[in-house]
Amino acid sequence: MTEAEFVGFRDRAIANYADAMVRSGQWLELSARAQAEEPTSRRLPDGVNSANALLLTALDEEERVIAHAWIDLPDSPFRGREAWIYFIEILPEYRGQHLGRRLLEAFESRLRQEEQHLIVLNVFTHNSAARSLYESSGYDVVAVTMSKWLSEDPMRRRFDSI
Repeated sequence: MTEAEFVGFRDRAIANYADAMVRSGQWLELSARAQAEEPTSRRLPDGVNSANALLLTALDEEERVIAHAWIDLPDSPFRGREAWIYFIEILPEYRGQHLGRRLLEAFESRLRQEEQHLIVLNVFTHNSAARSLYESSGYDVVAVTMSKWLSEDPMRRRFDSI
């Protein structure tokens, strides 16, 4: 990933994370952007040159950008010996062409070459396309977080009206 690509990528990664946390009911929309910026800035303090971060751009045969990805590599200050996929973004016009599967295969191949043994990710339940991709690619569910609203979510309704 180039420095120029990183600026837009970082912004989209933050927006995506904030939106997912709001949709899952874990954060309020009012503060979600700020909450998403903090861990992203901490994990990518030096942009494309951040240690233990693999920031990738996928190109088609005509050198057009079709996807971006962020993988936190093993032995980072935030993780142990496993690699974590933080964000995969396939541009809308290229979705539905099995690029997600090919990206996962490329990540796995690269990590095997480095003698890594485990790759991990989180996926929100509302992201059925991603869940289907990961499950059909051999990723196992190892934990499930569940929640239940006991009311009509009065906090969200109150803050959405501001």
